[in-house]
Amino acid sequence: MSIGKYLLFIGVAVSVVLLLALAVTQFRNASADSGNAMAVGLVHACVQTNGAHMGDGLTYLQGDDSGNFGNQDTALDCPLGFTPIHWNAEGPQGPIGPQGPPGEDGEDADPQVSIIGGGGEHNDHLKTHDVIYFPMFHGDASPDVTEVEQVIPLGGYVSELNVRISDAPRNGEWKFTIVGGSGGPLACTIAGAATSCSVSGPTVGFSPGDRLALQADPNFSPKGGVHVRWTAAFIYE
Repeated sequence: MSIGKYLLFIGVAVSVVLLLALAVTQFRNASADSGNAMAVGLVHACVQTNGAHMGDGLTYLQGDDSGNFGNQDTALDCPLGFTPIHWNAEGPQGPIGPQGPPGEDGEDADPQVSIIGGGGEHNDHLKTHDVIYFPMFHGDASPDVTEVEQVIPLGGYVSELNVRISDAPRNGEWKFTIVGGSGGPLACTIAGAATSCSVSGPTVGFSPGDRLALQADPNFSPKGGVHVRWTAAFIYE
C-alpha cells in the first residue's frame, strides 16, 4: 500500500471514530438531560450547538414534531447537533402586591326577637295599695323589686307588653309597667271588668347587666290569690 493511500485510510478511520464518539456523547447528554428533566412543570427545547445561528443572531431553539415550542411534561429527543435544555415553566413567587381598596359596607343584620315573660301570684299579705313587682318566669310578687328583678344578659329593647290577670279589678285599676331599663314608660292599665291589657310602645332599652321586672300599681286593695301573667318582645341585634 502506498503512503498516500495509507494516510487516506487513516484519515477516514479517524473521522469515523470521531463521528461515532460525537454521536455517543450527544446520546448520553440527551439521555442524562431527559432523566433529570422529566419533572412536571419544566419546559423542554433543543438548542443548536454546531455554531450555526439564525439570521437574527439568536441561537436556534427547536420545538417538537408538531411545531409546538417545548413541552411541560416530556423531554424532547434532540437531533444531532442540538443539545436538550429545560427551564422552569413557572418562576418564583413575586412580592406581595399593595393592599386593595376597602370593600363596601355590609348590610345591617336583621334584629332578632325573643319572647320574654313571667308572672306570679298576688299573695294575701300584699292586700295593700302599695306598688308590687312581678318577676320574669314565674314566682311570688314582692313589694321589694330586688327580690324579683332578673338580669338581662344582652343589650336590646323591650316592646309589645301584654298582661293578663285572673280577676278583674271591678271598681279599680291596675297599672303595669316594665321597669329596670331606660326610656319608656312601657305600660298598660287594666280597669273595670277587663282582665287584660296590651301596648306596643314606647320601647325600653336595656344594656347587658341591667335588671328587669314588671311593676304593678293598683289603686285599690286587690284580694289575695290573683294571678298575673305577662309577656313582651325583647329585640336585639
